[in-house]
Amino acid sequence: MSWIPFKIGQPKKQIVPKTVERDFEREYGKLQQLEEQTRRLQKDMKKGTDADLDRLHCQSTDEGK
Repeated sequence: MSWIPFKIGQPKKQIVPKTVERDFEREYGKLQQLEEQTRRLQKDMKKGTDADLDRLHCQSTDEGK
């Protein structure tokens, strides 16, 4: 009878140090915050662009009178 000390074919359990996990969570939080800021900026830029287009449209209709 043969004895095998390690089971073949089972994946090893990966151990992540607490400092790495904390760093990852911190960076993930920063990424989430950046995404939210990007969404707000995009929304504000769209409002500004729409306002500029409306103003341009009003100026062009006023010149035609």
